[in-house]
Amino acid sequence: MGTSLSLQSAIIAIASLVTFCVVSGFMTAVLAQQKRDRANLLFAVFSLSLLVWSLAALLGPLRALRFGMQDYVRIYLLSTGIALNAVTYFIFIAHFIHDTSRITRILQQIAPIVLVVGLIIVWSGIAFEQTGAETYALTPLGYLAIGAMVGYAVAALRMVVVSEDKRAQPLRVPTFMLTLAYLSLLIAPLRGTPLAILIATGVTAWVGWVVLRFQWFDPLRDLREEMRVINRDLRQTVTELAAERAKNENLTRQI
Repeated sequence: MGTSLSLQSAIIAIASLVTFCVVSGFMTAVLAQQKRDRANLLFAVFSLSLLVWSLAALLGPLRALRFGMQDYVRIYLLSTGIALNAVTYFIFIAHFIHDTSRITRILQQIAPIVLVVGLIIVWSGIAFEQTGAETYALTPLGYLAIGAMVGYAVAALRMVVVSEDKRAQPLRVPTFMLTLAYLSLLIAPLRGTPLAILIATGVTAWVGWVVLRFQWFDPLRDLREEMRVINRDLRQTVTELAAERAKNENLTRQI
């Protein structure tokens, strides 16, 4: 039993450290871009929420780093990171693919209310009930809070599936995977594993690369298109000048 718990703790610690390193790298890379817009900042906030999630998860097996923090506070921090992760991902996707549909606007407007209510449920202690020394079970309100997160993930998935924006297509698979990560939190045996956070880490790396790819290669594509137009106009101008010159030479010979 003790070996099993030690192995599980080691896996959670390693997964949390991997998450912290990967997410920090992509967050820094996206923020370092010269061409930054609101989508970059929203991706950074999404990444920051995952860092909170990973640090809270890391404090589970590494009790020495808690510095007196009670385990229920760690659980509350963990839940806060997950809640922020779901909502900020939805808002990021909406801005990145330029979705301005009515349902998207409504969900963005009520997002602060959903977050505040969810965090009140968490920090008031009514989302969990303690079942052991450091084990907790979700209450009906806890399931409701996770359901709201899954709802925002499903809404983000709907956006990228129906959108005709060229940025939406490469985001369909990671958004689907993130939805599965949140759904796994509803399953008690999976909540004690690093499955959800590892999926979220992979999603962050995937989405971060998509952001960087569009910001690196779209300007080059635009520049090539501009050069093509300039070359076409230049050839047309040269052709017109040659025709005008030939016309003038003909007139000169006739005179």
